[in-house]
Amino acid sequence: MQRQRHRNFLGESREQMQARLEKLRENHKSLDKKVTKLYNSYTARDELYRMKTMKLWLKDEINRIETKLKGQDGKGL
Repeated sequence: MQRQRHRNFLGESREQMQARLEKLRENHKSLDKKVTKLYNSYTARDELYRMKTMKLWLKDEINRIETKLKGQDGKGL
């Protein structure tokens, strides 16, 4: 008697599903490595540091100007 192959709703045999699953896992692992590399890249981290530094400088400058304006008219903004 010939062994029956079980098929999923896409018509794939168990062996085809296992092969596809392995390929999907490989692709996922590869993509995960690329994402991690980009996320942890020096360039991105350096850019983030520059943006945070600029943000702090802008906040300080805003506070300096607001303080000067309050001193000029005694009322504040």
